[in-house]
Amino acid sequence: MVAGVLSRSVVLAACVALTGLCVDRAALAQSQAPSSPVAAPSGDPPAMQAIEARAAFERGVEFARLERWAEALEEFRRSRTLVPRASAAINMASSLVRLGRAIEAVAAFDDYFRLVTDPAQEGARYADAQRQLAITRETIAVASITVAPADATITVDGVNANANATGAARQIQLDPRAHHIVVTAPRHEPYIVDVTPRQGERITLVAQLRRIASSTLTVTATPRTAALHIDGRSAALSTPLTLAEGRHSLVLTAPEHERSERWIDLEAGASSNLHVDLSAARPSVVRSPWLWTGVAAGVVAIAVVVAIVAIPPPSYGGTTDIVVLGHRD
Repeated sequence: MVAGVLSRSVVLAACVALTGLCVDRAALAQSQAPSSPVAAPSGDPPAMQAIEARAAFERGVEFARLERWAEALEEFRRSRTLVPRASAAINMASSLVRLGRAIEAVAAFDDYFRLVTDPAQEGARYADAQRQLAITRETIAVASITVAPADATITVDGVNANANATGAARQIQLDPRAHHIVVTAPRHEPYIVDVTPRQGERITLVAQLRRIASSTLTVTATPRTAALHIDGRSAALSTPLTLAEGRHSLVLTAPEHERSERWIDLEAGASSNLHVDLSAARPSVVRSPWLWTGVAAGVVAIAVVVAIVAIPPPSYGGTTDIVVLGHRD
Protein backbone atom coordinates (compact mmCIF):
# COMPACT_ATOMS: atom_id res chain seq x y z
CA MET A 1 0.00 0.00 0.00
CA VAL A 2 2.81 2.41 0.98
CA ALA A 3 4.66 1.49 -2.18
CA GLY A 4 1.58 2.28 -4.24
CA VAL A 5 1.21 5.70 -2.60
CA LEU A 6 4.88 6.47 -3.11
CA SER A 7 4.60 5.38 -6.75
CA ARG A 8 1.67 7.76 -7.35
CA SER A 9 3.58 10.57 -5.63
CA VAL A 10 6.60 9.98 -7.82
CA VAL A 11 4.40 9.96 -10.92
CA LEU A 12 2.74 13.21 -9.91
CA ALA A 13 6.05 14.88 -9.01
CA ALA A 14 7.59 13.87 -12.33
CA CYS A 15 4.54 15.11 -14.15
CA VAL A 16 4.68 18.50 -12.42
CA ALA A 17 8.40 18.81 -13.08
CA LEU A 18 7.93 18.06 -16.76
CA THR A 19 5.07 20.51 -16.90
CA GLY A 20 7.21 23.33 -15.63
CA LEU A 21 9.94 22.40 -18.08
CA CYS A 22 7.55 22.53 -21.04
CA VAL A 23 6.23 25.93 -20.12
CA ASP A 24 9.64 27.38 -19.38
CA ARG A 25 11.08 26.16 -22.67
CA ALA A 26 8.12 27.55 -24.60
CA ALA A 27 8.45 30.87 -22.83
CA LEU A 28 12.16 30.95 -23.53
CA ALA A 29 11.64 30.20 -27.20
CA GLN A 30 9.06 32.94 -27.39
CA SER A 31 11.26 35.47 -25.61
CA GLN A 32 14.06 34.80 -28.08
CA ALA A 33 11.79 35.56 -31.04
CA PRO A 34 11.74 39.08 -32.51
CA SER A 35 10.03 41.56 -30.18
CA SER A 36 7.39 42.35 -32.78
CA PRO A 37 6.11 40.37 -35.77
CA VAL A 38 7.10 41.28 -39.29
CA ALA A 39 4.85 44.00 -40.55
CA ALA A 40 2.23 42.97 -43.07
CA PRO A 41 -0.13 44.97 -45.24
CA SER A 42 -2.70 46.79 -43.13
CA GLY A 43 -5.91 44.88 -42.64
CA ASP A 44 -4.41 41.53 -43.65
CA PRO A 45 -6.43 39.00 -41.49
CA PRO A 46 -3.59 36.42 -41.14
CA ALA A 47 -1.21 39.12 -39.92
CA MET A 48 -3.73 40.42 -37.39
CA GLN A 49 -4.36 36.87 -36.15
CA ALA A 50 -0.63 36.33 -35.72
CA ILE A 51 -0.36 39.50 -33.62
CA GLU A 52 -3.30 38.48 -31.44
CA ALA A 53 -1.97 34.93 -31.12
CA ARG A 54 1.43 36.18 -29.95
CA ALA A 55 -0.15 38.52 -27.40
CA ALA A 56 -2.33 35.71 -26.01
CA PHE A 57 0.66 33.38 -25.83
CA GLU A 58 2.70 35.91 -23.87
CA ARG A 59 -0.18 36.45 -21.43
CA GLY A 60 -0.39 32.68 -21.01
CA VAL A 61 3.32 32.46 -20.19
CA GLU A 62 2.94 35.19 -17.58
CA PHE A 63 -0.03 33.46 -15.96
CA ALA A 64 1.95 30.19 -15.94
CA ARG A 65 4.83 31.86 -14.11
CA LEU A 66 2.30 33.01 -11.50
CA GLU A 67 0.83 29.47 -11.42
CA ARG A 68 -2.56 30.80 -12.44
CA TRP A 69 -3.16 27.74 -14.56
CA ALA A 70 -6.81 28.20 -15.48
CA GLU A 71 -6.09 31.65 -16.92
CA ALA A 72 -2.91 30.41 -18.58
CA LEU A 73 -4.88 27.61 -20.25
CA GLU A 74 -7.42 30.00 -21.75
CA GLU A 75 -4.72 32.26 -23.17
CA PHE A 76 -2.79 29.35 -24.68
CA ARG A 77 -6.06 27.98 -26.08
CA ARG A 78 -6.85 31.33 -27.67
CA SER A 79 -3.36 31.50 -29.18
CA ARG A 80 -3.69 27.94 -30.53
CA THR A 81 -7.09 28.77 -32.07
CA LEU A 82 -5.78 31.87 -33.82
CA VAL A 83 -2.56 30.30 -35.10
CA PRO A 84 -2.01 26.50 -34.81
CA ARG A 85 1.49 26.31 -33.32
CA ALA A 86 3.08 23.45 -31.41
CA SER A 87 4.31 25.74 -28.61
CA ALA A 88 0.73 26.80 -27.75
CA ALA A 89 -0.48 23.17 -27.86
CA ILE A 90 2.24 21.86 -25.53
CA ASN A 91 1.59 24.64 -23.05
CA MET A 92 -2.13 23.87 -23.16
CA ALA A 93 -1.30 20.28 -22.28
CA SER A 94 0.97 21.33 -19.43
CA SER A 95 -1.67 23.68 -18.00
CA LEU A 96 -4.29 20.94 -18.15
CA VAL A 97 -1.99 18.56 -16.27
CA ARG A 98 -1.55 21.14 -13.52
CA LEU A 99 -5.34 21.52 -13.35
CA GLY A 100 -5.83 17.77 -12.92
CA ARG A 101 -7.61 17.41 -16.28
CA ALA A 102 -5.60 14.47 -17.53
CA ILE A 103 -8.02 13.32 -20.25
CA GLU A 104 -8.01 16.73 -21.93
CA ALA A 105 -4.26 16.94 -21.45
CA VAL A 106 -3.73 13.74 -23.44
CA ALA A 107 -5.73 15.24 -26.32
CA ALA A 108 -3.61 18.40 -26.15
CA PHE A 109 -0.39 16.35 -26.23
CA ASP A 110 -1.66 14.50 -29.29
CA ASP A 111 -2.40 17.86 -30.88
CA TYR A 112 1.17 18.98 -30.13
CA PHE A 113 2.63 15.93 -31.86
CA ARG A 114 0.44 16.54 -34.92
CA LEU A 115 1.64 20.13 -35.17
CA VAL A 116 5.32 19.29 -34.87
CA THR A 117 6.77 19.07 -38.38
CA ASP A 118 10.38 18.40 -37.37
CA PRO A 119 10.92 16.56 -34.04
CA ALA A 120 14.66 17.15 -34.25
CA GLN A 121 14.08 20.90 -34.28
CA GLU A 122 12.00 20.59 -31.11
CA GLY A 123 14.95 18.99 -29.37
CA ALA A 124 14.53 17.97 -25.73
CA ARG A 125 11.03 19.40 -25.56
CA TYR A 126 9.74 16.67 -27.90
CA ALA A 127 11.20 13.87 -25.74
CA ASP A 128 9.92 15.57 -22.57
CA ALA A 129 6.43 15.74 -24.08
CA GLN A 130 6.52 12.03 -24.89
CA ARG A 131 7.47 11.16 -21.31
CA GLN A 132 4.85 13.49 -19.87
CA LEU A 133 2.15 12.02 -22.15
CA ALA A 134 2.97 8.50 -20.94
CA ILE A 135 2.85 9.59 -17.29
CA THR A 136 -0.41 11.47 -17.79
CA ARG A 137 -2.07 8.46 -19.37
CA GLU A 138 -1.18 6.38 -16.33
CA THR A 139 -3.02 8.79 -14.04
CA ILE A 140 -6.34 8.40 -15.86
CA ALA A 141 -8.87 6.20 -14.05
CA VAL A 142 -11.27 3.88 -15.88
CA ALA A 143 -14.83 3.05 -14.84
CA SER A 144 -16.46 -0.10 -16.22
CA ILE A 145 -20.23 0.36 -16.04
CA THR A 146 -22.84 -2.30 -16.72
CA VAL A 147 -26.13 -0.61 -17.62
CA ALA A 148 -29.69 -1.87 -18.05
CA PRO A 149 -31.54 -1.08 -20.21
CA ALA A 150 -28.83 -1.19 -22.88
CA ASP A 151 -29.84 2.15 -24.42
CA ALA A 152 -29.20 4.07 -21.20
CA THR A 153 -27.27 7.35 -21.33
CA ILE A 154 -24.31 8.11 -19.05
CA THR A 155 -23.32 11.63 -18.06
CA VAL A 156 -20.26 12.58 -16.05
CA ASP A 157 -20.39 15.96 -14.33
CA GLY A 158 -23.28 16.92 -16.61
CA VAL A 159 -21.47 15.98 -19.84
CA ASN A 160 -22.55 13.05 -22.00
CA ALA A 161 -19.96 10.27 -21.82
CA ASN A 162 -19.60 7.79 -24.67
CA ALA A 163 -22.17 9.71 -26.70
CA ASN A 164 -22.22 7.05 -29.44
CA ALA A 165 -21.82 4.03 -27.17
CA THR A 166 -24.56 1.41 -26.87
CA GLY A 167 -24.90 -1.94 -25.19
CA ALA A 168 -24.85 -3.09 -21.60
CA ALA A 169 -21.06 -2.91 -21.06
CA ARG A 170 -19.51 0.57 -21.12
CA GLN A 171 -16.12 2.02 -20.24
CA ILE A 172 -15.46 5.66 -19.45
CA GLN A 173 -12.27 7.47 -18.57
CA LEU A 174 -12.16 9.63 -15.47
CA ASP A 175 -9.71 12.20 -14.18
CA PRO A 176 -8.42 11.33 -10.68
CA ARG A 177 -10.84 13.63 -8.82
CA ALA A 178 -14.48 13.77 -7.67
CA HIS A 179 -17.14 13.03 -10.28
CA HIS A 180 -20.94 12.96 -10.39
CA ILE A 181 -22.20 10.11 -12.58
CA VAL A 182 -25.83 9.82 -13.71
CA VAL A 183 -27.29 6.99 -15.79
CA THR A 184 -30.71 7.64 -17.33
CA ALA A 185 -33.18 5.95 -19.68
CA PRO A 186 -36.73 6.79 -20.75
CA ARG A 187 -39.41 5.50 -18.33
CA HIS A 188 -36.79 4.48 -15.77
CA GLU A 189 -35.58 5.91 -12.48
CA PRO A 190 -32.05 7.36 -12.77
CA TYR A 191 -28.97 5.79 -11.25
CA ILE A 192 -26.84 8.41 -9.48
CA VAL A 193 -23.45 7.92 -7.87
CA ASP A 194 -20.51 10.11 -6.77
CA VAL A 195 -17.01 8.65 -7.17
CA THR A 196 -13.51 9.91 -6.48
CA PRO A 197 -11.10 7.55 -8.24
CA ARG A 198 -7.39 7.55 -7.49
CA GLN A 199 -4.76 7.89 -10.20
CA GLY A 200 -4.95 4.95 -12.58
CA GLU A 201 -7.67 3.23 -10.55
CA ARG A 202 -10.10 0.78 -12.17
CA ILE A 203 -13.61 0.88 -10.73
CA THR A 204 -16.71 -1.20 -11.51
CA LEU A 205 -20.30 0.05 -11.36
CA VAL A 206 -23.62 -1.68 -12.02
CA ALA A 207 -26.49 0.60 -13.03
CA GLN A 208 -29.66 -1.52 -13.05
CA LEU A 209 -32.37 1.06 -13.67
CA ARG A 210 -35.81 0.40 -12.22
CA ARG A 211 -38.67 0.85 -14.66
CA ILE A 212 -41.27 3.48 -13.79
CA ALA A 213 -44.83 2.10 -14.10
CA SER A 214 -46.69 5.24 -13.09
CA SER A 215 -47.23 8.77 -14.34
CA THR A 216 -48.48 12.07 -12.96
CA LEU A 217 -51.64 13.84 -14.12
CA THR A 218 -52.96 17.23 -13.01
CA VAL A 219 -56.52 18.13 -14.07
CA THR A 220 -57.98 21.63 -13.88
CA ALA A 221 -61.46 22.69 -14.96
CA THR A 222 -63.78 25.60 -15.47
CA PRO A 223 -65.77 26.04 -13.32
CA ARG A 224 -63.37 25.31 -10.48
CA THR A 225 -66.18 23.71 -8.48
CA ALA A 226 -66.48 20.85 -10.96
CA ALA A 227 -66.36 17.29 -9.64
CA LEU A 228 -63.76 14.93 -11.12
CA HIS A 229 -63.96 11.15 -11.35
CA ILE A 230 -61.12 9.04 -12.75
CA ASP A 231 -61.91 5.42 -13.53
CA GLY A 232 -65.11 5.80 -11.51
CA ARG A 233 -63.37 7.10 -8.38
CA SER A 234 -63.52 10.65 -7.04
CA ALA A 235 -60.31 12.68 -7.50
CA ALA A 236 -59.17 16.18 -6.63
CA LEU A 237 -58.80 18.96 -9.16
CA SER A 238 -55.56 20.98 -9.45
CA THR A 239 -53.62 18.29 -7.57
CA PRO A 240 -50.90 16.07 -9.11
CA LEU A 241 -52.31 12.55 -9.21
CA THR A 242 -50.16 9.43 -9.51
CA LEU A 243 -51.71 7.00 -11.97
CA ALA A 244 -50.64 3.77 -13.59
CA GLU A 245 -49.52 4.00 -17.19
CA GLY A 246 -52.20 3.26 -19.76
CA ARG A 247 -55.72 4.49 -20.55
CA HIS A 248 -57.98 6.15 -17.97
CA SER A 249 -61.54 7.49 -18.11
CA LEU A 250 -62.22 11.04 -16.91
CA VAL A 251 -65.66 12.40 -16.04
CA LEU A 252 -66.27 16.01 -14.97
CA THR A 253 -69.61 17.37 -13.80
CA ALA A 254 -70.85 20.68 -12.44
CA PRO A 255 -74.31 22.15 -11.73
CA GLU A 256 -75.86 23.86 -14.75
CA HIS A 257 -73.03 22.60 -17.01
CA GLU A 258 -72.80 19.86 -19.58
CA ARG A 259 -71.19 16.62 -18.44
CA SER A 260 -67.72 15.95 -19.91
CA GLU A 261 -66.50 12.40 -20.55
CA ARG A 262 -63.17 11.49 -22.17
CA TRP A 263 -60.31 9.01 -22.25
CA ILE A 264 -56.66 9.87 -21.65
CA ASP A 265 -53.56 7.74 -22.36
CA LEU A 266 -50.64 8.17 -19.96
CA GLU A 267 -47.03 7.13 -20.51
CA ALA A 268 -44.90 5.78 -17.70
CA GLY A 269 -42.75 8.43 -16.10
CA ALA A 270 -44.55 11.27 -17.88
CA SER A 271 -46.05 14.32 -16.21
CA SER A 272 -49.22 15.59 -17.92
CA ASN A 273 -51.57 18.54 -17.45
CA LEU A 274 -55.17 18.69 -18.68
CA HIS A 275 -57.66 21.56 -18.56
CA VAL A 276 -61.35 21.07 -19.34
CA ASP A 277 -63.89 23.85 -19.96
CA LEU A 278 -67.38 22.60 -19.19
CA SER A 279 -70.06 24.06 -21.46
CA ALA A 280 -73.02 25.76 -19.82
CA ALA A 281 -76.11 23.55 -19.94
CA ARG A 282 -78.91 24.56 -22.32
CA PRO A 283 -82.11 25.80 -20.59
CA SER A 284 -84.61 22.96 -20.04
CA VAL A 285 -87.81 23.25 -22.11
CA VAL A 286 -89.92 22.17 -19.13
CA ARG A 287 -88.48 24.98 -17.02
CA SER A 288 -88.94 27.70 -19.63
CA PRO A 289 -91.51 30.41 -18.57
CA TRP A 290 -92.30 31.05 -22.24
CA LEU A 291 -93.47 27.50 -22.56
CA TRP A 292 -96.01 27.90 -19.76
CA THR A 293 -97.12 31.28 -21.08
CA GLY A 294 -97.75 29.73 -24.47
CA VAL A 295 -99.57 26.80 -22.89
CA ALA A 296 -101.84 29.15 -20.90
CA ALA A 297 -102.60 31.21 -23.98
CA GLY A 298 -103.49 28.08 -25.89
CA VAL A 299 -105.80 26.87 -23.15
CA VAL A 300 -107.59 30.22 -23.11
CA ALA A 301 -107.97 30.18 -26.89
CA ILE A 302 -109.40 26.69 -26.83
CA ALA A 303 -111.85 27.64 -24.08
CA VAL A 304 -113.11 30.62 -26.08
CA VAL A 305 -113.65 28.48 -29.16
CA VAL A 306 -115.50 25.89 -27.13
CA ALA A 307 -117.73 28.58 -25.57
CA ILE A 308 -118.61 30.04 -28.95
CA VAL A 309 -119.49 26.68 -30.37
CA ALA A 310 -121.65 25.93 -27.34
CA ILE A 311 -124.03 29.00 -27.86
CA PRO A 312 -127.34 27.66 -29.36
CA PRO A 313 -128.59 29.27 -32.62
CA PRO A 314 -131.94 31.19 -32.62
CA SER A 315 -135.12 29.11 -33.15
CA TYR A 316 -136.49 28.87 -36.74
CA GLY A 317 -140.28 28.97 -37.35
CA GLY A 318 -140.38 28.40 -41.04
CA THR A 319 -141.00 32.07 -42.08
CA THR A 320 -139.30 35.29 -41.61
CA ASP A 321 -142.35 37.59 -41.64
CA ILE A 322 -140.96 39.30 -44.68
CA VAL A 323 -143.31 39.72 -47.70
CA VAL A 324 -141.80 40.22 -51.08
CA LEU A 325 -144.08 42.30 -53.19
CA GLY A 326 -144.92 41.02 -56.57
CA HIS A 327 -144.92 42.87 -59.89
CA ARG A 328 -147.30 45.76 -60.18
CA ASP A 329 -149.24 46.59 -63.30
